[in-house]
Amino acid sequence: MKSIKKTAILPLMLLLLLPLLLIKTEADAASNSLPFYNGGAVELLAPLLPQGGSSTYGRADETIGINPILGQMRYPTMYDGRIGGSSYAPGLNSSFYDPWVGIINRAQQGQAYYHLVPLPGKNSARNVIEIERVSDSVMRTVYNGNPEFMKRELPVHGITNSKNGYKYGDFYYIVELAYYSGGVADNANASDSFSGVNPTWLRFVRTSWPDIKEFKATSTNVELGNTVNFSFNGYEYVSEGRTAVDASITITKDGAEEFKSDLSFHSSKPTANPDKPHEEHAGRYNQENVGAWVPTECGNYTAELKVEDSVKRFATQKVSVTVGGDNCNPTEPPSAPAGTCSLDVNVNPSGELVSLEIQQIADPNGEITESQESAEFDVKKYGIPSSEFLKVWGQSEKYLTDYRYVNMTGGVGYTINVKKSYHLKWRTRYSYDCSYINDKGDEVDKTCYDYEDHEEVVERALDFNDNYSIGYWQIGHLNVYSFDNAVFGNYALPNGEVIVANQDHATASSKHSVKIEDHVFIKPCDNLDLGTQVVNGGNSKPAVPNQSAEFEKAANLGSRTPDVKNDMVEVEKFVSMDGKLTPGKAGTRRVEGPKPEQVPVAPQIPVEQSSLMIDSKKVNMWETQSSVTSNYKEIDGATIKP
Repeated sequence: MKSIKKTAILPLMLLLLLPLLLIKTEADAASNSLPFYNGGAVELLAPLLPQGGSSTYGRADETIGINPILGQMRYPTMYDGRIGGSSYAPGLNSSFYDPWVGIINRAQQGQAYYHLVPLPGKNSARNVIEIERVSDSVMRTVYNGNPEFMKRELPVHGITNSKNGYKYGDFYYIVELAYYSGGVADNANASDSFSGVNPTWLRFVRTSWPDIKEFKATSTNVELGNTVNFSFNGYEYVSEGRTAVDASITITKDGAEEFKSDLSFHSSKPTANPDKPHEEHAGRYNQENVGAWVPTECGNYTAELKVEDSVKRFATQKVSVTVGGDNCNPTEPPSAPAGTCSLDVNVNPSGELVSLEIQQIADPNGEITESQESAEFDVKKYGIPSSEFLKVWGQSEKYLTDYRYVNMTGGVGYTINVKKSYHLKWRTRYSYDCSYINDKGDEVDKTCYDYEDHEEVVERALDFNDNYSIGYWQIGHLNVYSFDNAVFGNYALPNGEVIVANQDHATASSKHSVKIEDHVFIKPCDNLDLGTQVVNGGNSKPAVPNQSAEFEKAANLGSRTPDVKNDMVEVEKFVSMDGKLTPGKAGTRRVEGPKPEQVPVAPQIPVEQSSLMIDSKKVNMWETQSSVTSNYKEIDGATIKP
């Protein structure tokens, strides 16, 4: 666990604690960003929605002829999957306002919002909420959306005072929160049976993330070289007739990606999922024999399916595939044949890339303020009465990185022996006495000549050096830490300290080896035998021909450039070191793995917690110090010791 601590001083004056009696009436205003007008509404200007309507509003109260309760912050009636109609109405609290939210039956309570009504003669009310109250956690748990997508796509609307131009802040529209989280929000008609449930008539239907019902390969035991196809089906639930679905099938072996297939298609709506009958916006998808993959190596593979709906909510599922067969030999590889040429490989460290100081050190910051329950009382200005609440908010880097990448360089030298035999042939002339006696009995002197054949086999051999420069990167050490929690300290907090866990954890992975053979891949190299050549010298012994140029050509120098591979490091989908094979190209004398890139400096992400009651037994304390400490934990797949 790595802990980085930063202390900030927040003046917090605590007076003698006395009981505080809070009295409210239905017409009281909550102390919120938008004003509550009890008698004569000041006009509020808010942007139009695409479908039009009014842009001038007042916040609802009795002066506009609507139930005065609407002056308080409101809650939508929220359903999972569908609007239930009158069957959902009995027992529901019809006063979903803040801060007195009653017991709710069979429906859920969303976040409080402001209800704006148009001026007379206009239409299309607005239901708005400050953007700072819609955190990543709220987007995920309340609206059931994908926070990364919602923050990128949601329009931000400013609301201003039409008389003096004062800007009350930036807001989201509830209808757009619903749309970009995959759901739907609408205002029921006054005649709808739903109107008895919630006087603002705002109802919110949130939908589910996709489901994968089945994911399978044509076979989970495959012969090397055979094609593998995949089939899958399931449901997506995005409302408003949005049927687009994206999917990807990724094949990995030992953590390294070997193959990926991307697919786009549409679901068939409406098609209900029997396991989720309340999801009336469901659409079924079904893909047969897609993502054709032909394995090129034996071993165990993992195929992962990721299905993503039109608001980037997703589901994943994995299946294992084993590749084997007669061409796979799981035993120890045979020793090099006798004809293999000799080899020399040497590498040494020659450079490095190290993490920056800013990547290793967190810079947490935060604040301790009044919680929503304490909005009527300025705790920092006037002290701490009883039954007051605090809120802690802080942020720190999503991850920290400490690494050292080492550049290994050196050479690979092949020594190729080329040999050839020469069969030398020649003959020599010799004389001998072939005198004879003729018919008359006289001796005739005569010298005769003949030839003697000779032959000899001479072997010639030459060594040729075929040298290459190589380079690759490996991990010297690696530590990637994920933001785990923030610890807030102040005398006024419960027990003086609050720990808030971070839910948005960083991801990282790595693949590392110090073995040269895991980084340098040698090309085949055999010694050469050019056979035998007959050399006929005639009447004299021939010389062995000088064929060194032919020998060198046969050695095929420059054709054995090795392949190299770096280690692999990936942080939050950023590939710092790719771990992919860099092929050596014939005719080149140097091959290098790509230089790694610095891991990006992490963005800061927030954590918060509210409704922290101040202990009524605590005594007065002047200007107590506050601190925020961010704690980090190592990510298992990205920890490599030197």
